[in-house]
This record gives sequence, C-alpha cells and structure tokens, in this order.
Amino acid sequence: MVSKFNRAKVCVDIGGTKTLVALVNKNLRIIKSFEFPTFADHKKLFETLETKLRELSKYSDILNIAIAARLSPNYSMGDWVDPPLKGISFKGKFTDFYKRVSIENDGNCFAMKELMRGSMKNIRNGIVISWGTGIGGALIINGRIYKGKGYASELGLIKVFDKSDETIEDLIGGKGMIKHFGMTGKELYEKAARNEKPAILVFKSIGRIFGDYIVSLLMLFDPELVVIGGSFANSWKYIKDEVYDKIRKDSIRGKAKIVIDKDKYFVIRGCYWLDEYNKRIT
Repeated sequence: MVSKFNRAKVCVDIGGTKTLVALVNKNLRIIKSFEFPTFADHKKLFETLETKLRELSKYSDILNIAIAARLSPNYSMGDWVDPPLKGISFKGKFTDFYKRVSIENDGNCFAMKELMRGSMKNIRNGIVISWGTGIGGALIINGRIYKGKGYASELGLIKVFDKSDETIEDLIGGKGMIKHFGMTGKELYEKAARNEKPAILVFKSIGRIFGDYIVSLLMLFDPELVVIGGSFANSWKYIKDEVYDKIRKDSIRGKAKIVIDKDKYFVIRGCYWLDEYNKRIT
C-alpha cells in the first residue's frame, strides 16, 4: 500500500508544547495528520508516537522527525531544550517499521523548506528565524545549513546585554511575553487587531527589541536574505516599521531583504526534505 501515495513521507514535528504527525506528499500537501501534546512522560510520548507512526507506515517507509532541540550524534537531546524533551533519546526508535529514519532540529528543517522549495532556493547565504513559543532558526552558508560541531544556530539563546542577563527568547519569545508584557502573543495580536492602542504600543516596543536583534545578525553574517516564520510572523505588520527603522539607522548597509513565511506547517513541510537533503550533502 506504500505506492498509493507516490513519494509520500511520514513527517513529525515535536515541539515543547505539542507534537504533529503527518503524511506529506511530494507536493507538500498534508494528506493525513494527528496532533497531541508533547507529554512530559517520555513513555507516554513514545507510545503515542508509535501508535500513530505504525498507522501511517502502510503509506510510506520513510520517516523524518523535526524536534525543538539540538541533537547529539546518538540522537539524544542536547542542552537548552524545553522540559518535556529533556532526556529523550531516539536511538534505534521506529526502525522496525520504517526503512529510513532521519532526525533533525526544527529550525534546520525550516531552512530545508526554504532551500528546497522556498525563498532560499537561489540564495547562497541567508538566515531563517522561527519565532513562536521560543525563537530558533538556522544559518545557510554557501548554500548549506551550517551546524558547526552540531549545536550551531541557536539564534534564540543569544544573550541580551543588559542587567537582566536574559536571552532574546526570554524577552520576546512566546513564554517571555507573559512575563514582560502580561499577555500571550495571541492575546496581544487580537488586541492589536481591534486597534487597541496599548497593544499597538507593546508591539512597537517588541519591534525595537527585535530590530536590535536583527541588526546584530546582519552585522555578523551579512546575509542575502532573512526569512521569518512562526506564529509571530502574523504580527509582522505591527512591528516591521520599528525593525526597518533600526536596520536603517544601525546596520552597515542600512537595509535588508526580509521575507515573511506565514505557512502554519513550515516545519512539517521542511521536514519532508530531510532525508533527501542529508543524501545531497553527503
């Protein structure tokens, strides 16, 4: 039955809050999908995953997994991950019913979507930023995703040079929004959409913080293109003026090309290319 969906693959997006399992075809259309919480109980998480993955294995023998963490060589979680993912190891998992199993950081999977079928297709050097519950991303250098020794591109963990000793993710990631602004990103967006002035002013403040962050990345990497995805991409219209103002005033070039990807399933669709990208670069 594997041949029923030509070149379909089973793709998984494991985040700190929720997990999405999907069957994706060669046109990046999601044919079937399941969503459930990323359980802190690892046994329950793997049992739920296995049930869904066994069900979809009749359609494809390729499994690609994206996860919101950096991975060690044996597919266990590195440092700087959300609590539900700590201690997870994928070594040897699911290989009894999938011929190929590939696992990668979710920010790198986002970059694969842009490289293989998106805005980075003809770009040699670029940055992708995933901005939602946390802030992640990837660097593309000379047409390839840069990994360093394995943990490169933790773009959300860059320290902010102020007295708080917080990261950029701590300040304006989804979790930081409640601490610093007293509301979730969704609540802020809904208030701004109703043209409530306090919410608009909060977004302007966020725009200035994000603008400083982008300027730092521009100065360090001088990319041809920056692509931003994640739930905050929907709020770009409320922050873009402040971001571009910072770029104009504080970056060397005074300008940058920024593309907003509002695809809700950008990680899953990038995950589709994981096995092919790994073969291409080896």
